[in-house]
Amino acid sequence: MATLSNAPTLLSRTEQPGGDQPIADPVWQPVKHRLITMRKAVRQLDELGPVEAHLLESNPAIGLVCERVLWLLADQAFAVNTRVGARALGEMPQTPTAAFDAVVKVGMIDADLRAVLSPPEAPHNVLVQLYMDTEPEKVAAVVLAARSGYTAYIEEVGHWITEHAGA
Repeated sequence: MATLSNAPTLLSRTEQPGGDQPIADPVWQPVKHRLITMRKAVRQLDELGPVEAHLLESNPAIGLVCERVLWLLADQAFAVNTRVGARALGEMPQTPTAAFDAVVKVGMIDADLRAVLSPPEAPHNVLVQLYMDTEPEKVAAVVLAARSGYTAYIEEVGHWITEHAGA
């Protein structure tokens, strides 16, 4: 299983106090901190491993943990996306969908990643909540898609901030 520890860490120097990567524009520092939070949340999902139906049946709290972590990831992405939208486009997106559209517009992520992170049916955390009650065999696929998507999001946002914001 691929884990985040195998992936390149873009902000590892900023995770440590006194990191040697200067922050040229302090407006981006909160974004970097949110990416650190998101990276930790993805690691928590990695540590759970596959969230199979039999696991949910024997320990329903695991599904609740997944739902909460996915909510946190979505919330952090919305905060990042609205900050980028406001800063780069001069507009404050009001919904998660509009916020993802804004970051696609500025080239921070591509439309394919946006589609993974913003499923048309419902946010990942809502899908997990619904599937836990009705179709627990679908939870693992939702969590895997979200985990993969947010891993890519963290990398792409980190690169974009480094390249475009002078951070």
